[in-house]
Amino acid sequence: YPGVNRVAPSLVQENNPLCDWVIGELGYKNFSIISDTSSYGETNVKAFRPMGEKMGAKVLSVDSVTVGTTDFRPILTKVKGINPDAVYFGGVVMEGALIRDQMEKVGLKKVFCAISGIKDDKFLEVAGPSGEGTLTIKPGKPIEKLEGGMKFVKAYESAGYREPFGAYGPNAYDSAGILLEAISKVGPDDKGAIAKYVRNIKYKGLMGETTFDATGQTTNIIVSRFVGQDGKWVTWEDSLYAKGTRKLPNP
Repeated sequence: YPGVNRVAPSLVQENNPLCDWVIGELGYKNFSIISDTSSYGETNVKAFRPMGEKMGAKVLSVDSVTVGTTDFRPILTKVKGINPDAVYFGGVVMEGALIRDQMEKVGLKKVFCAISGIKDDKFLEVAGPSGEGTLTIKPGKPIEKLEGGMKFVKAYESAGYREPFGAYGPNAYDSAGILLEAISKVGPDDKGAIAKYVRNIKYKGLMGETTFDATGQTTNIIVSRFVGQDGKWVTWEDSLYAKGTRKLPNP
């Protein structure tokens, strides 16, 4: 569709570096997968599982739950008996945070990892102390390392919004900027001209330079790695875990 473009990497593009990190670098090889039944959750499983198995990992169990589920203890108790190295979650913030918290409550002290669907301050707020050591990635660079990133944060805070801008706030910000540039260049009335301009744009925004391939998928696929540390998301390279001061559960 010529009028459809994505400023965020696809699930496949995100799961690949997560596998490289968690399996290839950190050495976790045996996984239990839990996902929600949304298309996002199911597609995550379809992406992660073959990638992990290609790298030599084993998937010991796969469970899926409907969005809105709040009690995961029966599944987690079963997973505890299976004894994987790590739990991979295919889903978003609320269910992910509840799973992470309930893992601790049933004594499942394993690594918890997911792609950017959980990369939100709300996840750590809901998970509480259980969020410590959670591994995730986020397309692009950390907001504080983006050119103009802190200016964006201050402007958002000063606007008085009740909710944080979330995992894809910078993406949404650049989406609006791309559309505004297109309209300013070709006018607001010719939708075909707007679509053509956007598809061929080289837009320098908050996330760096965004361009699109022939199908409208972004070519800006840099990802950053994060770990939950003391109630905050900390870039992996700057974390106490990467420095060896704190330890993740052994694979």
